[in-house]
Amino acid sequence: MEVGVERILPNTTPLIQPMDQGSILAFKALYTHNTLQHLVVAMESDQDFSLKDYWRECNIVKDQHKVVHT
Repeated sequence: MEVGVERILPNTTPLIQPMDQGSILAFKALYTHNTLQHLVVAMESDQDFSLKDYWRECNIVKDQHKVVHT
């Protein structure tokens, strides 16, 4: 099995692969929705909730399960 690799010019991916834009937009929307939903649940369930601490701990790599398991 052979795999071909080609170099492309910077910023040409959206032109070559238009689906990327839609996929990225959908991911961002779902991630934002789920993060804010999780934020509301955290605020309602914890009396000592700190928004500053919540955002400090927020990490897209750590929180990717919010999108993957939806």
